[in-house]
Amino acid sequence: MQTVEKREEILRAALEVISTHGFHGAPMSMIAEQAQVAMGTIYRFFPSKECLIHE
Repeated sequence: MQTVEKREEILRAALEVISTHGFHGAPMSMIAEQAQVAMGTIYRFFPSKECLIHE
């Protein structure tokens, strides 16, 4: 998966997980699992969950 595709997949997964479980019920690990990426990959693009949702 290319860099832009990974970033887009993380955003898509975050939207899905947060809309299902709510912001506080959606840990980064759950978003990483849904996006099928490592936790480090998420943090490479987004330093925090707050930064992720502001995209």
